[in-house]
Amino acid sequence: MVGSTSVTAAQVATRLGVEYQPARLEELRSSLDSAALQPFQPPMLVSIHSAIASGFLGATHQQLEALIGHKPQNPLTLILDQLGA
Repeated sequence: MVGSTSVTAAQVATRLGVEYQPARLEELRSSLDSAALQPFQPPMLVSIHSAIASGFLGATHQQLEALIGHKPQNPLTLILDQLGA
């Protein structure tokens, strides 16, 4: 289920006034391997990163609005609120 708006990391970075530099999979995997994670977590997070980077999770649809009966909140606003920006 997806909402009517997608958000990219580049959009969040722009709103925060910081430079966005996407990580290469090799760099991400290396940093995750050195973190204190459970054995299943690094491959799971690399998989999620790969799906996002390829645009797989960028699709939008009106399903969520139909389900909840009103327009969802703007996800970029929610993200920035959570970051205290």
